[in-house]
Amino acid sequence: MSNGIYYLPAQRPGLGKTLYTTGTFCILSGLISLVLTNFMVESIFKPYGVWGVALFITTEVLSLSVSGLGIWLVLSGRRHMSKVEDYVKEGPYIFFLRPFSEDGKIGFFSMRRLFRFPIDPTAFRILQLFVRGFVTYEAIIAYAFRKIAPLRTIGKPSEELPEIGAIRSYLEQSNWKETVSQQAINSQLVILCIGESEGVLWEVQECLKNLKPNQLVLALPYPGRKAFLRLRRAEEKRQETYETFRRKTASIFPHSLPSDIRRTQFIYFDDKWTPQKMSMPAFGPILPRSLSLKNKSTSDKHLVALEWLTSVLVIPVWWKLTIEFALQTFLFIILPIESVLILLTELSALAPFIYTLF
Repeated sequence: MSNGIYYLPAQRPGLGKTLYTTGTFCILSGLISLVLTNFMVESIFKPYGVWGVALFITTEVLSLSVSGLGIWLVLSGRRHMSKVEDYVKEGPYIFFLRPFSEDGKIGFFSMRRLFRFPIDPTAFRILQLFVRGFVTYEAIIAYAFRKIAPLRTIGKPSEELPEIGAIRSYLEQSNWKETVSQQAINSQLVILCIGESEGVLWEVQECLKNLKPNQLVLALPYPGRKAFLRLRRAEEKRQETYETFRRKTASIFPHSLPSDIRRTQFIYFDDKWTPQKMSMPAFGPILPRSLSLKNKSTSDKHLVALEWLTSVLVIPVWWKLTIEFALQTFLFIILPIESVLILLTELSALAPFIYTLF
């Protein structure tokens, strides 16, 4: 094919829609079942006994299992429906470069400090993104830049289905460098995940040779899918990867990259290629700010999207994230459903009295 593109994954959009719809139904059914369990147990087994407790626990486990199955179906469906191009289209876009080992890496949402009035709708949007399958690092970046330009990247050779997030193109191995270089030059912005491979170092050289300073951003994600449970090792690995990258690129960048990257999510550059850290503040906003892009230049829009990502992507402390997710699920799903059910119960009890009035 033209533009060095040679391969398309075996996607089935019809199957993807079916999986996505079924998964959404399973997620909602599981969450609603969690709420209805309380009413069912109270109405059948009151006061509570051994059978009531056993039924409660069994129903809760089944409900969570159905929701978990739904999330897997949603993710599988979205991979079948992910956009793939057999040629590079014209138009503005953000170019995402990363080692292929970064594919499928989990992103960690900030869902904390929910007790603010009025409640920021961004909190609900984060939970909605999770349910819709925007759970990978790449997918969250694609969502943040969706109002500015589409996110594009190079697909991993021979993968059966594309990952969720960027629009993918699949290149011939013989001339991939030429195509990548041209796509970087034509992009609005290049977001480059740090790495230790020779390919990443070549990409850095090409970016500094062909791009303006405000067109390059370095991303510093956590390594691997096990960062959620092995935070200390993930932080050490992230620092080791960055130190290796910093050492190997010392002769490439005009100014040295910062040595301390604690709480840092991205590094961008001013007009003289001086690196600037974009870090999550120790005491950040109550909730991530909404993505407001009105009356802003292209460069300012990029910074706004990166600031939003910095406030949304958090350091993965597993027990905190578990509590935050449980709180958000309770506030925005379980509590409203329970309130509606209680209201309907009260109205049904008052129905005979209201009927006598008419």
